[in-house]
Amino acid sequence: MSTISIPMLVALLFAVIINNSATAQQGELNQLQRSTVGDCQCPENIYTSSAPNHTFTFSNDKQIVVCGYGVDEQQPDVLSEFVLAECGVDTVIDFWGAMTICRLGFKPDTLFVQELYELPTGDDFQLREIVWTIEEFSYKGGELMRKKRINRNLKLYDNATIENVLYRYKEADNVLNEDKMLLADQLFTAALSAHAKAKSAFLDFRRRFPELSGAYLQQYRILTEMLSAWEEGR
Repeated sequence: MSTISIPMLVALLFAVIINNSATAQQGELNQLQRSTVGDCQCPENIYTSSAPNHTFTFSNDKQIVVCGYGVDEQQPDVLSEFVLAECGVDTVIDFWGAMTICRLGFKPDTLFVQELYELPTGDDFQLREIVWTIEEFSYKGGELMRKKRINRNLKLYDNATIENVLYRYKEADNVLNEDKMLLADQLFTAALSAHAKAKSAFLDFRRRFPELSGAYLQQYRILTEMLSAWEEGR
């Protein structure tokens, strides 16, 4: 299997994800069968090497191969910066970039790609791994089908916790640092509850800290895109 040093931003955002794998959500989201590595390779592409990490075989004898970079040798089905491809097809199905970490798994005739993230939903706002989106790949006859949904079975804040977050945001100073970015995560999580003031405060974060740049700006942009997707029901 190929390995690569994950960019610093990915390390900052997701370092605890791997260590928290035992706390992953139960049920359909993590009871996935592991794949095997077969002879099929990914087509030549600009994203990754053609060397396979996993091959998934469907009952119609179609195969989907995964090529990319493992995040941790202890969890070979967790990858970042990878492609999916159908065996024998000279183009890839899709590419998942270095800012995305996913867990892959297979149930009979369905390949699951679960996008992982961390939200401050633990005690005292400790970060906890969540499955943010679930994408399914299956075949209808010989045609590849794919559908993606947001996991809405997330632990959200109650009103008291939201008010606590809003108070902390109001009382915070205007010095941008790691603590403020943790507060942005909390505002985002509060906004998922369709709380109007929480959403307003989250969107105000960019105005309040105009010096956002680099990794901090990228983190905020990702959260903004996630909130839009959540509200649009994608």
